[in-house]
Amino acid sequence: MCRSSSRDRYSQRHARSVAVMKALGASTTLSRKIYGSHLLFVVLFSVSFGLLAGQLLVQLSQWGVGFWMPEYLAEFSVRPLGLGVLTAAICAVLFSARPLWRLAAVPALNVLREKPDQLKFDPVHLISGSVAIWLLMWLFSGDIWISSWLFALCLVFAALLMGFAAVLVRVAKPMAAGQSSALRLALANLRRRLWPNAFQLITFSLALFLTLLLYFLRSELLDQWQQQVPEGAPNQFLVNLTEQDKTSLQQLAAEHKLSLTDFYPMVNGRVLAVNGENFADEATKEKPEQRQGVGRELNLTWLTQMPDNNKLESGQWFTAQSKAEVSVESQMAERLQLELGDTLQFSVGGQVFDAKISSIRKVDWNSLQPNFYMVLSPDLMQGFPATYITAFYLDMSEQDLLNQIVRQFPTVSLISVDTILKQVNDIISQVSVALTFILILVFASAVLVLVAQVQATLEQREQELAILRTLGAKSVFLKSALLYEFAALGALAGLFATVLAEVLLAVVQQQFFDLPYSPHWSLWWLGPVLGVGLVTALGAWQVRLLLKMSGSTLLRRALQN
Repeated sequence: MCRSSSRDRYSQRHARSVAVMKALGASTTLSRKIYGSHLLFVVLFSVSFGLLAGQLLVQLSQWGVGFWMPEYLAEFSVRPLGLGVLTAAICAVLFSARPLWRLAAVPALNVLREKPDQLKFDPVHLISGSVAIWLLMWLFSGDIWISSWLFALCLVFAALLMGFAAVLVRVAKPMAAGQSSALRLALANLRRRLWPNAFQLITFSLALFLTLLLYFLRSELLDQWQQQVPEGAPNQFLVNLTEQDKTSLQQLAAEHKLSLTDFYPMVNGRVLAVNGENFADEATKEKPEQRQGVGRELNLTWLTQMPDNNKLESGQWFTAQSKAEVSVESQMAERLQLELGDTLQFSVGGQVFDAKISSIRKVDWNSLQPNFYMVLSPDLMQGFPATYITAFYLDMSEQDLLNQIVRQFPTVSLISVDTILKQVNDIISQVSVALTFILILVFASAVLVLVAQVQATLEQREQELAILRTLGAKSVFLKSALLYEFAALGALAGLFATVLAEVLLAVVQQQFFDLPYSPHWSLWWLGPVLGVGLVTALGAWQVRLLLKMSGSTLLRRALQN
C-alpha cells in the first residue's frame, strides 16, 4: 500500500508535466518512453545499490551468527542475488508500469485547467498488484500451495479489517459532529479518509503482527517448549534387562538412592494387517491404494495397569477378563486410520496372532518415561521370552556410577539422553539467536512501512492544516487532533495485530510444538501499547515541520501543489 500511495503521488505531481509535453507536441508514445526509461534507471540503480548493501548486511549478519555459533560456516550463495533481481523486476512491472502507462496518457488539455484531473481508481492496477504480491510470496516461500493459502488468508483478513474499520468510523460519525474539540476533529479526519485509513490499518496491523509474532515465538514459546521436560525426568535408560538383572539393579538403586521407573516387559514385533487387510509394502510402494503400515518393528509391551503419563481418550483399559486386546497410542491410531473395535494382526518371534483394539491412549512423550505405541493384554504374551526396560534420573555429578552399572551388567544396553537434551537445548538457543536477528529486521521494516504510509498522506494533511490555520485554529489544537488521530489508528492496528498474533500463536503452540494452549496475556496490552506508541511517535515526527509553519506558508504551499 505504501508503494501504491507513493506511485499515486508521483503520478499526480507529474500529470501537469505530461500535459505540458503533450501541448508542445510530444506524443503519448514518446511520454511512455521517457517515463519508462526513468523507471528502468531507477530499477537498475536500486538493484545495484540494494545488492551491494544486502551483501554487506549478509556479511555483518554472518559475522554476528558466527560470534554466537562458533561452529557456523558461512557459504556464499547466488540465490539471494537472484531473489533480489526478480523482486525488483516484479515490483517494477506489476506495481509501477501500469500507473506510468496511464500517466503518459494524460491529455494536453489538462495544461489549461487550474487543477489537473485526478487519476481514477484502476482495477487493472489492483489486479496486477495482487498478482505481484502472490508472486513474491511464491518466490520467497518456494511452495505454491502455501503461497496461495497465505494470499487467500491475507485477502480475507484485509476484507474483514476494512469492513470493521468502515463500520467503526461510521459509528464515530455522530461523535465527530461539530468538530469543536481536538478529539472530534481527529474522528472527523478518520471518517473523511475512510478508505486510505482502512488501507493504512491493514499495513500497520500486518507490520505489528509480524513483530509481535516473532517476539513471542522467541521469548515465550521456545522457553515454554524447553520447559516441557519436567525437572528430575529420567535421563538414563537401561534396556535388555533379564529377570535376574532386575533384582541386582534394584539393590544397586537402593544403595545409591536411585528412583527407578517400573520395569516394562518388551518384545519386538510387527503389525501386519488390520481387519484382515494387509498393509502396503512401503519399501517398494506397491499397491498404493492400500493402507500404509508402520514400516518397521515396534517395541511391544503388556501391562495390567495403565502408565501414569498415559491418558485414555476412548475405550476402556484391560480388565481381568480381557482377552486378545491391544491399546494404541492416539497419533499412531490416526496415522494408521485405526478405530475402536478394529482387529490388528501381529507377528512376534515368528508367531502370528490377532488383537482387538479396546482403547486409544494419549501419551505424554515429554515425560521421558518409557512409552509404547502398542500395549497388549497380558494373556497374549504368555510363553514369549521378554526383556525389560527401566529408567532413572542421575545427576551430572554422579556420572561415575554409569561405569559401575556397565561393568556389573555387561549384557544391558545403557542409553543416556543427557547428550540428546544438551543438543536440543543448543538448537533452541541457536534458533533464539536467529529469531532475534529476524525480529530486528522485521521491526526495522515495520518502521519503514509506517513512515512511508504517513508520508503518503502529508500533502493532504498539509492542505487541511492550511485551511484550519486560515480559519484561526491554534497549533496546540491541531497538534492534539493529529496525535489523537495517529493514536486511534495505532490502537486499532495494535488490537487487530494482537488478535491475529494470538490466533496464529495458538496454532503454532498446538500443531508445531505440541503444547497445550495458554493465552498470552501480556500480548493483549503490548500490542495496543506498541501500536499507539509507534504510530503516534512516527506520525508526530513526520508532521512536526508542518505544525511549525505559519498559516500563510501552509496556504502558499497548498496552492502550489
